Amino acid sequence: MIFPMEGLLVGLNASFSHTNLAIRLLQAVARSPVDFLEFTINQEEALILEAILDRQPKYIFWSCYIWNMEKIRALSESLALIDPGLSQWLGGPEVSFDGQTFLEDMPWIQGVILGEGEVTFPKLLEALEGERSLREVPDLVYRERGRVHQTPFLNEKLPMDKMPRLDYQGEDLTHKILYYEGMRGCPYKCSYCLSSRDNQVRLRSTDLLKEDMGLLFRTGSRQIKFIDRTFNLDKARSLDILDFFIQEAPQGINIHFEVTLELLDPDIIHRLKKAPPGLFQIEAGIQTTSPQVLDHIHRKNDLKKAKEVMDSLDEAQKMHRHLDLIIGLPGETLDTFKKSFDDVYQLGPEKIQVGFLKLLRGTELRDRAPEFGIKYLNKAPYEVLRTDSLSGRDILFLKNFAHIIEDYYDDQVFKRTNGLLMALKGLRPSGLFWSLTEFLKEEDLVYAGRKGPRLFINYWAFIKNQVQDPEERAQVYEALKEDFYMAHNRYIGHVLDLDDQELPNRAIVDWLEDLGPQVQEAQGFSRRDISRNIRGIVLARQKKELLIVYKDHKYHCHFEREAKSS
Repeated sequence: MIFPMEGLLVGLNASFSHTNLAIRLLQAVARSPVDFLEFTINQEEALILEAILDRQPKYIFWSCYIWNMEKIRALSESLALIDPGLSQWLGGPEVSFDGQTFLEDMPWIQGVILGEGEVTFPKLLEALEGERSLREVPDLVYRERGRVHQTPFLNEKLPMDKMPRLDYQGEDLTHKILYYEGMRGCPYKCSYCLSSRDNQVRLRSTDLLKEDMGLLFRTGSRQIKFIDRTFNLDKARSLDILDFFIQEAPQGINIHFEVTLELLDPDIIHRLKKAPPGLFQIEAGIQTTSPQVLDHIHRKNDLKKAKEVMDSLDEAQKMHRHLDLIIGLPGETLDTFKKSFDDVYQLGPEKIQVGFLKLLRGTELRDRAPEFGIKYLNKAPYEVLRTDSLSGRDILFLKNFAHIIEDYYDDQVFKRTNGLLMALKGLRPSGLFWSLTEFLKEEDLVYAGRKGPRLFINYWAFIKNQVQDPEERAQVYEALKEDFYMAHNRYIGHVLDLDDQELPNRAIVDWLEDLGPQVQEAQGFSRRDISRNIRGIVLARQKKELLIVYKDHKYHCHFEREAKSS
């Protein structure tokens, strides 16, 4: 049975695996009973409306971000038409810097919480329950008797050590990502980022953080993401936390955090390299390597230092390293973007996220957009459409390019093929992926079959178009073949329609016997695995054979030997 609750917090996440930290924190600081519901932006509106109305709320509080604002606009308007007596409120980063405009555009909304909500929200609930006047609640824009009022903007902030502890009891989080804040604020002044408005960094004490994480480790979640802007801002604190994670984190969990590569101290690097494989995942925003563009957005990059750090981390081969670039920054041209991409590629990350500038409300760059000729969507997510140095067609082509990077670079599925193609054709990284984008765009394949074996079919079509010399094509095919078998437990001939037989079972059995029972036991396979989980391939031009072992349909390990002469 669902019991009615007067106050209802509602979060719309980008996908099923995400969780909304904000609504849980607000529920925890409330001094009166408040419930929450979570949905995704892809769910049917009717389903969401029905679930909300089943709770019979008197007040609804929407958690607003650029990715869900338009959906919230539609849902909240429908709710107002269905039940005009509902009192609906907005909060979150999307509405915090332009509350009056949202009330003008959405006449069915009663008010907006500005800035951080942990101090304001409990006071707002008291006002709604008649215990105080709305005028006594700071950081609020609200509608009363047909007029819009704004209370003093004090931007009241709860100290980080006063933030409530979340234990997620009663929630099934087995397939969910949890988000955690160890700090708020940012010391940097990047002109495109909302965090630049708050350079007062506040830290949660490490003792409390460890207690928090101990609870999160018991939730069943397999990934925890720190949303701190710079995890490694305080060296001693970072080392203490990393040591705790290495000692206490359960096996199989992954912890993601953002770092500034240039500030990654050798001692921190040493700790990261000591960690079990897969425990840590780091992300760093490079954004651009153009000095002029960096100057426009108030950033600095030290590529030499970044390269040293990335190389050092790569030695351990224990963690996923994720670097970001932004398209549409002021002064960025196609040529400077290509150079930035090549520079980042040389750093060797497992993923390059090519994103697009979003002109967020409250940021310096949104105010300065006319100065740089930046045109952008007039509704969330306010994404760039063109600039004074990138045309609209340039931006659209780069959208395709970003998809190609996601499909053919990220996670290193085509690592061998990409490297050999660049070497044979004398291409820079940007040149390879630019050509691949042009080809797949011409063949109308950029958005077709973006998963699994279909990517190999598309790439093989590109290779045949680009590589005419038979010997070179055979070399590239062999690299593609090795990439294929490292990614898929299936026969390549069923995908590329080629006659390229694997090693017969008898040869695999003999190889396993040569490896010996101790190796077999250590790797966790036996003869019974051969038909389903072990494949043998010949790479003739490399004069080697590979025995590849899969577990749960994924690559597990492989053995290599010199190819036997025919």
